[in-house]
Amino acid sequence: MSSERVLRVAGREPVGLAFSPDGSRLAVGFNAYRDTPEIIELASGRSLARLEAPRREAGNLFSVAWSADGARLFVGGTSYDRERLFPVYVHEANSGALLGEQRLARDSVFDFDVLPGGAVVYASFDGSWGVVDAERSRLRVAGNIPDLRGPTNLGLDARGRTVAWTFTNGTEPASFDFDRRVVTLGGGAQTQAPKTRRGVFGGDTWENVRDPKVNGRAVEMTPGEVSRAIAYPPDGDDAFLGTSRALLRIDASGAVVWRVATEAEIRSINVSADAAMLVTGMSDGTLRWWRARDGALLLTLLATRDGRWAVWTPSGYFDASVGADRLVGWAVNRGVDAAADFYSLNRFRSDFNRPDVIDRVFETRDVTAAVRQANQVVIAALTSPTMTPAQTLPPPVPSVAPQPAQPGPAPQPAPPAAVPPATTETPAGAPAETPSAKPEAPDPSLTAKPPAPPQSSPPPVTGQVKPPSVQDQPLPPPSPPPAPPTQITAVVPPSEIPSLEPIKVTFDALPPALSALDSTELQAGAGEVSIPFTIRSTSTGAAVSIEVRVDGRPVDPKSLKLPARFDGKSRALAQLSLPSRESVVQVIARDRFGVSEPLVFRIKGKPAEAAAAAAAAASPGEPRLFVLSVGISNYQREAYRLGLPAKDARDFAAALERQEGRLYRSVQVRSLTDSEATRETILAGLQWLASSVGPDDVGMLFLAGHGFNAPDGRYYFMPWEGDHERLRATGVSEVGIRDTLRQMRGRALFFFDTCFAGNVIGNLRSASRELARLANDLASAENGVVVFASSSGRQESEEKDEWGNGAFTRALVEGLRGRADLFKTGRITFKGLDAYVSEAVRRLTDGRQTPVTIAPVGVPDFAIARVIET
Repeated sequence: MSSERVLRVAGREPVGLAFSPDGSRLAVGFNAYRDTPEIIELASGRSLARLEAPRREAGNLFSVAWSADGARLFVGGTSYDRERLFPVYVHEANSGALLGEQRLARDSVFDFDVLPGGAVVYASFDGSWGVVDAERSRLRVAGNIPDLRGPTNLGLDARGRTVAWTFTNGTEPASFDFDRRVVTLGGGAQTQAPKTRRGVFGGDTWENVRDPKVNGRAVEMTPGEVSRAIAYPPDGDDAFLGTSRALLRIDASGAVVWRVATEAEIRSINVSADAAMLVTGMSDGTLRWWRARDGALLLTLLATRDGRWAVWTPSGYFDASVGADRLVGWAVNRGVDAAADFYSLNRFRSDFNRPDVIDRVFETRDVTAAVRQANQVVIAALTSPTMTPAQTLPPPVPSVAPQPAQPGPAPQPAPPAAVPPATTETPAGAPAETPSAKPEAPDPSLTAKPPAPPQSSPPPVTGQVKPPSVQDQPLPPPSPPPAPPTQITAVVPPSEIPSLEPIKVTFDALPPALSALDSTELQAGAGEVSIPFTIRSTSTGAAVSIEVRVDGRPVDPKSLKLPARFDGKSRALAQLSLPSRESVVQVIARDRFGVSEPLVFRIKGKPAEAAAAAAAAASPGEPRLFVLSVGISNYQREAYRLGLPAKDARDFAAALERQEGRLYRSVQVRSLTDSEATRETILAGLQWLASSVGPDDVGMLFLAGHGFNAPDGRYYFMPWEGDHERLRATGVSEVGIRDTLRQMRGRALFFFDTCFAGNVIGNLRSASRELARLANDLASAENGVVVFASSSGRQESEEKDEWGNGAFTRALVEGLRGRADLFKTGRITFKGLDAYVSEAVRRLTDGRQTPVTIAPVGVPDFAIARVIET
């Protein structure tokens, strides 16, 4: 039985509602400056109190929340004071009297959540949040996204490729350079502010009004729409107007040329020097590039205060810094009775991580044309004649994990329209309310359509994989110099040749999605835990496989029961044998369309047993350490030669050899330098590493030398005899590196310093050396590798003789020797090493080089070395 009561508030616009804990009263917040929140008795519908109005400059008070005991009300909204702070107000609930305020937020306070004990959590529009009670602020966490308010708070260079803005209410300048792919904090970017005045129309009214005038004429607006920003191109009399709902181009006569609806407010606008592109600063913290001719959206950039960034096209092609492909994703609604499924950029990296497409968007100003041109380059590289040695290389070492047979062609999942975290946007390919500009006419020369590639997923890790061991075998001798090359035509399987056309979205080809049936915090009992979950997948039966990881490493479930239907509702159950200590369990699903986001459970043991297990896990001398350290300075080809990578590899290995008998009961190191580091010996070393590391052990891979990205985006490390123009034939592919590290049963760490500013010549200097794609792949939940990369973006790693090492390796070695023991515990953890290396390299290079570290979700911090007394 249910009842319904209609409460009317004549002439007012209610926005926020909150029921008292006992359900007898309702607090209502309104969308007007003059209307303070009101308390209404539900039984009678009468007003009990109107909250006392605080002193404020402007804004409303529409966000309301009761304390857990019902004695107080917390209020916020768009209301701000003279210092442009947005307070949280505290009122006495019975009388409505104002008890105090906490002046914390830098933008509107949009939401509250009630905590036990009289406090609430608030969330602000700028991304900040905190905990407050009636007397004080208990916690405040600053927002991490740009603050793009203010029509002039957006600088742009003439080409539209460098953009500048500020964090935190117009302070903390920052910029992003698409050529270098780096977020720079502080001023100095060569950009220009937008032009907001045009001749006789300089007196137009347009800022924060509902009836703007542009070029002397009133602009037609929708009800409630507010004009926010304007910019004029360098030449001509047109204007570009941004509002709370749309982007408009207005001609000299005041007529609207085009209007494009936006799902976030436009806070600022700037125009490139050739007036071909616009950049807008959005209220959600993103920056967006538009084609000026017709308003077509080209690119969206999210850059954070900590230096991470991701950029994507409306159709889902993207580029991202290390760790940033987890910040952005797609929320796919599943109806009113189910939570939305979330897919991060990382889930689509194999098909859509395309820095080359992003670069070409600036050249073509058309996403479809950019994809076609980039694919044309890839196809040419895969099918053109190549130089191949006349003498065949020795057969490669058997793969660490058997690869499945290639399946037939399958639909390609393309992400729906990308949005920042916690934002929902209509997927690409689905009906949308936002009008879209017509695409450029296709280039007749780009109409060939090679067969679409079939899809395959990496095999699930469902048991221990033990390839033939080479642990006790000597390394093979260095390979003799290859014979002179012979010109032949490369034979590339048709499955590896991409289509010229962009990949299209289909909703039935998304990766699987997992959900918890209940709490994600579970209690282990008698060394076991049962994990219930659901699976949503368009695949059936054996086409879906489940992988389980504990603290980031693969384990075999004691039992695994999958439902008959993968409908997102039916119950699946994994039973695990676990130690009594606290741990993090990840469940991952795979099907032919990809890999799910990890479903994370936190497992708690019984306190006494957990303490004993934690002490046992922390005791030194139990694990073994296996290290493969590779460094090449004197390449076979003189043009490739570098200064210090070989010494870097030896010094890294020596620093870890000293850990034997300290943190590790044994340390086994294989060091390959210069002519020892052939493709054959590196592959053998990778196999040794994969087959040797046990569940309680640690494996480390260190690579120093040249590393390149092939035209298809794959990373290759160049061995001693390698040729950057024949990477597929002579390089060590990322596939072998990834499979080695992924299959290790113990902890896996990868250190790579493969982006040197050596004395290189010709097109070797311009070859792609980006590290982010490989790092993000390795550190994904399904691969589980902690990655230390020497640089970010398109920076070059630096080395100087006076340092004795490259900057990155010098910092690593210093940290492992004890300087990374930041809290003087006698132990060096990977997070401590990360903190030390980041600061040390920045200091050495005066900020020109920024190393990055990324750990998979679910991998807790752990010790990798013990401080050695000197």
